[in-house]
Amino acid sequence: MVTAVGMPLVPVFAVLLFRLGEQYEACVAEHGLASTGRVNGVPGPCYQVTMWTAGIGLAFYAAVLVTTVVGFVLGVVNGRARRTFAYGRWLCVVVVGLRARR
Repeated sequence: MVTAVGMPLVPVFAVLLFRLGEQYEACVAEHGLASTGRVNGVPGPCYQVTMWTAGIGLAFYAAVLVTTVVGFVLGVVNGRARRTFAYGRWLCVVVVGLRARR
């Protein structure tokens, strides 16, 4: 369930992160790097873009990490329950490997 929900979200987060990155670079180019923070409690003109970029970036990496870990764990669990690929067929693998050298 987690992987089924997380995998479609990863490309969406990637596109959003790319677009917000372009907006962030344009804003910093126009206003300067100091505009990304707060000065005397007042946010600069690029502060909101900076926060959105950080939030979407965090969500992107979290979704990638969670789907990777869940997919890996499910793969290991399901792989142990079944016969592994080439189980009992190592002779074929060796013969094909030796024939490929020539």
